[in-house]
Amino acid sequence: MALQRDIDALVNQATALHCADDPLELIPSDAPLRVATRSKLVGKLIRSRKLGRNVVKRILQRAWEHEHSWSLTEEKPNLFIFTFSNKVDRRYVRDQGIWTVDGSLFVIKEWPPELQFLEICFETVECCIKVLGLPICYFSKANTRNIGQRVGKTL
Repeated sequence: MALQRDIDALVNQATALHCADDPLELIPSDAPLRVATRSKLVGKLIRSRKLGRNVVKRILQRAWEHEHSWSLTEEKPNLFIFTFSNKVDRRYVRDQGIWTVDGSLFVIKEWPPELQFLEICFETVECCIKVLGLPICYFSKANTRNIGQRVGKTL
């Protein structure tokens, strides 16, 4: 009988709760987000047609050769989350520059812990341009800027 009274009291308290009662101000902590995103990278395949998850995974497995300590989740067409079990492999994939998949640019970025997955911006890509055979007399900041601006905005 006492148990039933306790249950009834809890039910009455629960039904009396309202969202408008005493708004609760929460303080965000980035610690859980850092832990959740520490092993992840996000990638976007820049192309108009969808390329299947299995095709992307097979191509990247060959490109990344020994780095197989990762899994791939497709969140939206051509938009992926990579989860790495090895931080050395994650660093290798992140730091090796620009990747291509089936002839299309594949942009890989860190997942900033303060952003939701779909808020990550893929509008810009950092890259290095290698110009072969350029005579040394053309080595200057102005010429570097001119070459870079042919590709896009330079830093």
